[in-house]
Amino acid sequence: WLPSEGDQRERLAAWVTHPDNRRFERAIANRIWGLMFGRPLHEPVDDLPHPEDKPEDALDILGQEFRARGDRLSVLIRMIAQSRAFRLSSESTAETDSQYAAQESAWAVYPLVRLRPEQVIGSLFQASHIRSVDQNSNPFIRFARFNNENDFIKEYGDLGDDELLQQIGTIPQALLRMNGKFTSEQSKVDLLSGPSEILDFSKDDAHIVENSFLCCLSRRPTDAELAYYLNLLKPREKEEPAPSGSVRPSREEVVQDLFWTLFNSPEFSWNH
Repeated sequence: WLPSEGDQRERLAAWVTHPDNRRFERAIANRIWGLMFGRPLHEPVDDLPHPEDKPEDALDILGQEFRARGDRLSVLIRMIAQSRAFRLSSESTAETDSQYAAQESAWAVYPLVRLRPEQVIGSLFQASHIRSVDQNSNPFIRFARFNNENDFIKEYGDLGDDELLQQIGTIPQALLRMNGKFTSEQSKVDLLSGPSEILDFSKDDAHIVENSFLCCLSRRPTDAELAYYLNLLKPREKEEPAPSGSVRPSREEVVQDLFWTLFNSPEFSWNH
């Protein structure tokens, strides 16, 4: 597999990516699976054993398709995203921890995975905009995301090479989401902000709450959640006294608080 021509780096690269080197395609498939599920098919991700003579395990199937389609990562991502395992919910019927562990080991439920720092900031930024934020977005929006992303990751913490290491959230991370400038700015009812557009263009209060949940959590509110926020949004009758010592928040403040609450909910910072 080692070519006779080229410098040492070029020869090594040719050896690693040689068409007959099953280790390469299996390692790529294992790492992409790990990035999408939070844990790889084989652990540890950096120490795959020598492939057995008989092929056709999951890594082989993914790796062979990766090779056949020109070594494109997009092919692997699409295959994994279309798999039944990836489209499962994390909701489980297990009654004990051991039953849940068995389901998770068999990929019978989607594993709960904490978002990485760049995913947290990306989710916060997207949730505060009605339209998709991508390479076709307004240059000002893309520039704002780039600057905020770097600052947020610096404060939030970057896993670096340990991107597949599952860690619990830290107190500084929680405080940054709760009290940080970025979260405050993204939840404001401001000119052209997501919360402002939802407030302006939703046809009634129920749709305001529903659209806010869809923006932040990609789901509709439960009946209890909907009822709670509808009560806050409804106009107070003139003869209805305000609770002692309290000031009824404006509709803008209710929507801002709703976005802030959803941004800081555990559901927002986990893949499930």
